[in-house]
Amino acid sequence: DSNRAYDLTLEGGKLIPPFTEDYLKRYSHSQRNKFGHEAYDIFENSSDPAELEVKLTAAFEQVKANIERQANKFEMAKELMGDGAVGGGTLGKEKDEVVEEIKEE
Repeated sequence: DSNRAYDLTLEGGKLIPPFTEDYLKRYSHSQRNKFGHEAYDIFENSSDPAELEVKLTAAFEQVKANIERQANKFEMAKELMGDGAVGGGTLGKEKDEVVEEIKEE
């Protein structure tokens, strides 16, 4: 049926973290790249300034919602698994700190 694996463990029985240390940063970067491509397509196919504004705003809001949804999933995993939800450098950091680091870049 599905190719997803659940409850994978390391040798000692500890669950494998569902997120890497730079997951939110990479996801945010890919979403911003996607927005850039969408914006290009919008500018290429629209000439009315009002239509451009509406379409660009909608595309931006979608990307923003996608990033926030993933940040919430990241936070939920941290709440459920503690520091074991993240494999690496974001251990001990709160979601808001990670999101702020992403925004600063």
